Amino acid sequence: MCRRRTLRINHQKFPTKFYGVAAGLAAGMKVVAIPTLTAPPLDPVFEGAAILYPKGIGSFTASGLVEKLQKL
Repeated sequence: MCRRRTLRINHQKFPTKFYGVAAGLAAGMKVVAIPTLTAPPLDPVFEGAAILYPKGIGSFTASGLVEKLQKL
């Protein structure tokens, strides 16, 4: 069984992917974001991703990602 990793700050839980996206953007990287929590509204940090799967992993396919990467 896979457990979701979360980070607690001031008693609030944040998925660790949020920080991965923020760190990648801060480093000037092109980021592919697949949020774990997909209920609207998504955190604005995800909007900075070069490729965003706003509906989460259920909307992700490797072939779709390759197509999107080739268009960048």
